[in-house]
Amino acid sequence: MLIPRFGILGAAATTLLAYTPAFALVWHYSFKEIQFEIDWGIISKSLLASVIMTLFIIWFNPTGLLKTIIAIISATIIYGILIFLLRGITKKEMMFLKNFLKRN
Repeated sequence: MLIPRFGILGAAATTLLAYTPAFALVWHYSFKEIQFEIDWGIISKSLLASVIMTLFIIWFNPTGLLKTIIAIISATIIYGILIFLLRGITKKEMMFLKNFLKRN
């Protein structure tokens, strides 16, 4: 229902609505079986970068294949820069990425 009216944003909203109950169930049963800590700082940085990226996509308003591809590439770059500036990537993760790229 949302996709014909809102396009790609409708698809994103529908996906979010569909996966939210699944996430809640996995969260509930995971914590019952395995105790682990969640780094809320990293999650908040990721959410902030995601909101800014989403606002860019809404502002850009991609219509058509070319603008959609440009929006995807631009949003990915914006997200990556924001995560880097917000220090959402730890040194351990940077070393992992560096070693991964060296091997491949």
